[in-house]
Parts: sequence; C-alpha cells; structure tokens
Amino acid sequence: MHLSRILIAPTLAAVAICAGEAAPVPVTLRVADGAELVKAWDSSIYAKVWGDPAAAALRAKWAESLKEIQGELGFDPVAAVAGIKGCEVRFLGMAAEDKPRLHVRVDLGAAAAPLFAMLGKDEMANKKKQVAGADEAFGDEKGTLARFGTVVVFAANTEPVPAAPAGVSPAAVAVDLDAKLLVDSIAGGIPADKKADFDKMVKNLGHYLGLWKYRGDIVPEGVRERLDANVPTPGTMPVDRSLLARLPATTLMAASYGFDGKAYWKTDGQSMMQQIDEAMHPGAPAGAAATAQELQGYLQAMGIEASLQQIVEGLSGTSLLALTQSAPFPAVTIAVPRSKPMDQLLGFGIAQIGGALPEEGQAAPVVLPGVPVAITLLRDKTHWVLTTDAVLSSTWSSGAPGGFADTPMAKTLYAVAPKDAALLGASDTPAVLRTIQGYLGMVLAGNDDLTPEQKQSINGALIRLAAAASTGYVFAANDAKNSRTEVRGLVGSGLVPVLIGAATFGMVMKDRMGGGDAIEMDEGRAETPDGRAIETLGSVLFPAQFQFQGGTYADQDGDGVGEYATLAELMGKRPAPGRAQGEMLAEGFADDGTRDGFHYSIYLPDAKGAALDGAGGRKADKAAADAQERAFVVYAWPVEAAGGSRSFAVDQTGVVYEAPYTGKAPAWNALYGGQGWDGVPAWQPAQR
Repeated sequence: MHLSRILIAPTLAAVAICAGEAAPVPVTLRVADGAELVKAWDSSIYAKVWGDPAAAALRAKWAESLKEIQGELGFDPVAAVAGIKGCEVRFLGMAAEDKPRLHVRVDLGAAAAPLFAMLGKDEMANKKKQVAGADEAFGDEKGTLARFGTVVVFAANTEPVPAAPAGVSPAAVAVDLDAKLLVDSIAGGIPADKKADFDKMVKNLGHYLGLWKYRGDIVPEGVRERLDANVPTPGTMPVDRSLLARLPATTLMAASYGFDGKAYWKTDGQSMMQQIDEAMHPGAPAGAAATAQELQGYLQAMGIEASLQQIVEGLSGTSLLALTQSAPFPAVTIAVPRSKPMDQLLGFGIAQIGGALPEEGQAAPVVLPGVPVAITLLRDKTHWVLTTDAVLSSTWSSGAPGGFADTPMAKTLYAVAPKDAALLGASDTPAVLRTIQGYLGMVLAGNDDLTPEQKQSINGALIRLAAAASTGYVFAANDAKNSRTEVRGLVGSGLVPVLIGAATFGMVMKDRMGGGDAIEMDEGRAETPDGRAIETLGSVLFPAQFQFQGGTYADQDGDGVGEYATLAELMGKRPAPGRAQGEMLAEGFADDGTRDGFHYSIYLPDAKGAALDGAGGRKADKAAADAQERAFVVYAWPVEAAGGSRSFAVDQTGVVYEAPYTGKAPAWNALYGGQGWDGVPAWQPAQR
C-alpha cells in the first residue's frame, strides 16, 4: 500500500476547494490525474521513508484507520485517488458583491456514485435538486453539487455543467491567473461607497496586473514550485554572493535578498506613504504630505537626520538571514546594509537598552531583556551584523570566505539560480532534520495517544528522512518585463518559516530545555528528587543528545549523519571520536556524572549488539556508527536509596520510564527487559 494513495485525495481536495474559495481572482486551478500523482509520489522521498521498515508501526496504525474509513465511505479511497481525472477549479467572475461565481469539476470514476449515495444518507438528502443532464444533485442558495455519470461538479452562483477541462494539467497543481481580468471582473460589483478605495488599490498595484503561472510538482527530492509572471518585481538588485560566502560551512539555512531602495521608492514610495497615512490617521484624511512631515518630527526627536525616503533608499544592497549550527541551539545571524540613516536608527535602538554601537571593524555585546542567549553586534564597512553564533562573530570581520560556497546546498543552489538572482536561499535539509529531531522527541514524549512502538517508529522515520533528504533551495530573478521564482524542498515554500519558528522557540526555551542558568524558570520546576531526575532526563539529556547528533559532533563512518553521545561527551569532559576537544552540551553535572542526588549513565550500541558507556573514552568505530545514529538509552538511579526509591530511563523515543530501584546501577538493557536494542520497553512510563 502506497502512502500516496492514502494522503493525496484529502490534500488535493483541500487545495482545490481552498484555492477556489480564497483566491479573489479569475483563476483556473488544475490538478494532475490521480495515476500521475501516485506515480510521482511513489518515486519521491516520501514513499521511500514510508516504506522503510522503521515506519512499520505507523503503517499498521494507518491500515487499521483506513479499514474504518473504507467502511464508513462505502468505497475504496485508495482506488478513488488513483482514478481521479480532470480536476479543475474555475473562477468565473462576480455575480454580485460577495458572490463569486465558482465552478469545480472532477472525474471521480467509480467512486462518484458511492460518494453521492453516502451524502444522500445525511442531511443532504433533504436538499435534492433537479439539474439538467445530471443523474442526481443537491443544492441550496449557497451552491449546487451534481453528478453527471462519473463527473462531480460543485457550482456556486452559477450553473453546474460537466464540461471537460481545458487540457491536461501541466503540473501536480497548476494555477493560471490573469490579474488584469480580476480587476475588470469585480469592478462592476463594487458599491459606490467603496469605489474610491478600490480604485486606489488598483492604482497602487497597477504594475502587478499581469499573467501569473504557478506550477507545483512532486519530485524525488520532495516538492518543487515555480512561479512565473510577465510583470517585474520593482526595487531589487542581484544578490552579492560574496556576503553569503562569508557564512560557515556549518550553515543550516540561509536566505539573502538584493534590495534597491531608490528603485523601490520610485515605484512604491507613494503607495507606502498612503498606507502609513491610513494607519496613523484612520478615518481622518490627513494626507501623505502631512504624514511625511509628522514622521520627520518623530525621526528628528530620535536624533535621526533623515526622512523616511532617505532611510528606505539607504537600504540598498544585500541583506542576509542565516541559521548556523551551534550549541545548545542553532544560532541566528542577520546582516543589513549600512547607510548614515541606518547607523543613526540602529544607534537610537541600541541606546534604548543601555548599549552603544561598536566602531567599524569591531563588535559589541547586545543584552536583550528576557533573551537568554549571547548576542553580538558587528560593524564592518558595508553591513551591520547581529548574531548569536560565537564562532561567526569572531571570523566575520575578516571578510574571508567561511566555507558556505563549498557546501552541497550552495552548489545545488548556484547550479540552478541565474547569476542576477535577487533572492537566493538554501537549506542543508538533512542537518536541519537532525537538529529538530530533539524537539520532535519532546512533543512525542507528551503524546499519550501513541504507543512507545509508534513513537519509536516516528523517530526512526525522521532519522531515515534525514539520511535520504536532499538540500533545498529558493531563488527569484526578474528583468524589466518578467519575474521568476523557484523553490525546492521537502514541503516546498512552507519549510523555511516552520524551521525558523522552531529554532526561535528553541532559543527562548534555552534554560528549560538545555539546563542553562541564564534565566531561572521556577514555574513548574520539579521540587522532589525524583521529579528533578525525570526533568533532567527529559529536558536536559534528551535534547542534548539530539543537538549533539544534529551538530554532527561525531560521524565515525563519514556519511554526514551524526551519532549520539556518551555522558562524558555531553558534559564536555571527553571529545567525540575524531575531535580534538569536547563540547559541553549538558551542564550541572558533577565530574562523576551525578546531579541532584542521582547517578546518570548513557549507553550506546556497539558493533556486536551490546552496549558501551564511553566512560574511558570512545574510540572511532565505523561498524557501530549506523546503530549509534539510531539509538541510545540514559539511566538515572539514586545516590542514596530509600524506601520506594525508583530508577528512571529515557531512550530516543523521548518517553521517560521508571522501575523500582534494585540497589545497583541498571544494566544497559534493563529498560528492555534484558532484550537487545530492538526490544520493547518493559518499564512503566514515569509518574511525577
């Protein structure tokens, strides 16, 4: 059974419906035939990971759910997806204000009649309707759902017809949009009291009213999206790739944008001032000129000797945002072009938090209230740089390449992006997945609906996904008449904001998750020794393991996938195999591995199916590397036993377990009832 045949149907149905309802434009949306979608999915990384033995528990759970779904529907949804043909959504204009004319058509094959039979058993049975040529139909004032043989049509504010689509979809999802036609189709329905605002909007967006084409495809690497338009993107310039080159080889993700402030102001400055005017004086027509004078007064009060126009025009150049590997959480770096107004604006902001700007070529710390990470502000000849990466802050000012340009993600990006691209972005997706694995584990640990086997399966699937993933990229380029954007990644254009959000969340939660002492978070702090042991396992050592692996601190077989760590390595007391010095990722432990009245020990698989704790140091072992990429187990037992004492454990699933303390340290496989690394946990989930 293929995952594609299960997930594509609801996904594409949602895409089609949402696109039809939400897109206020004359648009044609087409979806490729089900057989083509299944074929593309089956050759993708998604099918590869879903079919991996590590996902067996998830497949079993889904098969059970699918059986129930099939019983409720009365037909086989797997066959239904493969049989979909001619799926198309058309926006036909406006029947009246707030009444879009929408026509959705899809050939469901043999599933069409059972679908209507199922609907007829529900409240829709009371909404039967006569439609010319239709076998059956339901409808009300909101719309009509009709079946013409195997063709199902939904029509809103128009009549349903079984007409065939304009042609085979050129992509898995294809959208063709005529923005000028949009304006013409809805202008007549705009009420008189809203006509002035509508005309103003059209005028401001006039240079965007062209033909837009979106093409989204399932490719072996994941999703590839392309957007082409016969309109330019004003206010851009080619990215300065030498700025990207200064990033380190350990970069996880990076995006850079070339902005031409003067060109932007010339095209959109008036529109910007109108929007600011409306925001500052809602309902009061002060006028853009008066607002500009008001803004000038505010700027002068801050000591900024420039107008808003001069500030915008001074932003010309390449800006950069990057995430880099760092302990215990990924570091963020932001670079923006320098100008006199920008220097003054930044100086005012820094002064508000009691800081001062560094001199050119120098750096200064920035302390933000409530942010428990070290932030550095650097000033070079052309840029201001704000970073939490301690290594990058020491190398940036030299201007020398940091290794980014030689990475696989950069080479993949530069091989497809034009030389004059105004947007360049790349993602080391395998490293990103390994980095976020710890966060996922903590989410899974708190999910009571999944069994330990299913959590293990999800974790294993993510490991396989990281091993099989390719690098991702995004670029955008335009000339005087056209613009072109392309994105490729595991989930297309949605990946970057999700991961940036995860990394940001990780930074602000540094103390709770990493055991640091920058901020004391008393709320919910465990007060009993057992509670503190559970917290140390789940909120200190567990995430530290995934930071260690995600940072590839140990890669004994050189496959680019990191292995987990011993306790001595997490404490920074011993270097990982192949490294000259250790990295402290878990703080608060005594030299003997005790903390808050508990002993701690970490076991990793060896090459013989048993375990090692690395107390005397871990030697490089290529034969054990694959196993150490997938599993670990951490134990905690009391320093001084008392009545009712408990031992605790956590492995790569993130679930913390407990068992009665036996008076001695647990064996490496005690959690698994004496079985091997594939054994099922025999201990019970821990109770605080």
